[in-house]
Amino acid sequence: MSVHEVQFNSVGTVIPFKSSYFVIQPGCQSPVDTHSVHEIWMLAQGEGELIYDDESSPLRPLDFIYLEPPKKHEVRNTGKEPLIIFSVWWK
Repeated sequence: MSVHEVQFNSVGTVIPFKSSYFVIQPGCQSPVDTHSVHEIWMLAQGEGELIYDDESSPLRPLDFIYLEPPKKHEVRNTGKEPLIIFSVWWK
């Protein structure tokens, strides 16, 4: 899994959120994660399976997912191409 944090160019403005995108190769999965921030994922490419609070659901391109803190979550790439997910989080 590779994670790429997005750097926003803002002059004199405090941005109230952070953002990144991550890539998971076919047959791979993210580590189990839990945190105190709110998070939204947008699936840009690929297919996968979300394990969220011990429940499983399929992921398809253009799905949006809200992840409530501090629930556990992870994602598995179940497709044949890289899974690309954009993430935005805030306190």
